[in-house]
Parts: sequence; C-alpha cells; structure tokens
Amino acid sequence: MPPIDPSQPIPVEIALPDGTAVSLRPVAAEDRGDLAEGFERLSATSRYRRFMTPTPRLKSRDLVYLSELDYCDHFAWGVQAKTEDGWDGAGVARYVRLSDDPASADAAYTVLDEYQGRGIGQVLFRALAIAGRANHVQRFHFDVLADNAPMLRMLQKFDVTMKPAPDGLIRGTLELEPFVDEMDGWPPGAALIRLAAEARRTAGHGAGELHRFQSR
Repeated sequence: MPPIDPSQPIPVEIALPDGTAVSLRPVAAEDRGDLAEGFERLSATSRYRRFMTPTPRLKSRDLVYLSELDYCDHFAWGVQAKTEDGWDGAGVARYVRLSDDPASADAAYTVLDEYQGRGIGQVLFRALAIAGRANHVQRFHFDVLADNAPMLRMLQKFDVTMKPAPDGLIRGTLELEPFVDEMDGWPPGAALIRLAAEARRTAGHGAGELHRFQSR
C-alpha cells in the first residue's frame, strides 16, 4: 500500500509475536497498483490457493473490484509490515456479503509468501471478524482447498466448523457474534472497530453497529 496519507484514517499498529510491527487500514481505490504488485509477489501456489484456479495476472476490472469498496457489503483490510526500508505490503483480508443471504459473507485471506507463518493471518482473521460483526454480518463462510494445510490449521485454531464440499474443497463456517464477543478486550479491537466505521461513513453508509469494543 502507498505511504500513509495525512488526510486518510490513521492505521492501527499491532506487534506480531516475533516483535515485528504491522499496520492495518481499509483497502482504498488508491491501493490498486499495490494490490497488483502484491499479486506479482505471490508464488504460483499461493495464487492458486487464493483464487482456486490458475491466475497468471489480475486484469484491470479485477483490480477495480478488489479496491473500490463500500465497506459494508464488501470490506477489506490491508496490512503492512515494518521493515528496515519502511512499510511493506504483506497481505489482505476481505469479506463479500452474499446477495441471497445478507446475514452471511464469504471471507478470504492472502498473506505474501515471505510473511507467512509469522501471525499476520491470525491478526487479519480477527480484524475481519470485527469489521463483519460491526456491519451486521452474522457468519463467515470459507471455501478452502483440501490441500491448503496452513489455512486449514488457522481455521481449526479458531474453532471454525468445517466439512467436505464438492470439487476438493473444505467449507468452513464461523458464527461471528460469539467469536467477536470472546475477543472482547483484545487491545487493537477498539481502534479497528472505529476505523471500520469511519471507512463505512466515508463511503456514504451509517456507522453500523459499534460493538462494545468501542467503549473499552
């Protein structure tokens, strides 16, 4: 993602278990080029696990879809990691509400290969759940390739209900209300819920449900 713009919401900084600082903020239209660059940095395996089909590149219309969000029915967090050279794009988490079931949304996560295994996926998982709950999403669904062991391990860690699905997939379901309630008191929670609400207001929606994280 581009450098922090003073006119934009201040990202939320979080420390990973290894001490690395990461920052989260909602993905914006200005991030289109950085999303394309991040995609190019993904290995073929990571691309396939994310898109579940050979995807050599993202087309212009894909980048528009992935970056121009309403922050209510389609929300995405971008995460950067602090390095010796500055802030470096490290991953994205997004949900898209289902048109035929507005209480549910499909959720997906991408962490660049060089940052995998360091806890960024778990941070994104929690942060996306917070944003979804604030926007009245009741549950997340996950479609994961059966051989995507790292993602399946993370879903198991968070007690996601999983069962086999057609085409070699595992279908996961997470009920957001109890999951987010159990995170009550997670230090970054209050700042993340405010940042998600601010993005939604900027896009022309109401503030949504400000979960009790806000008052902590």
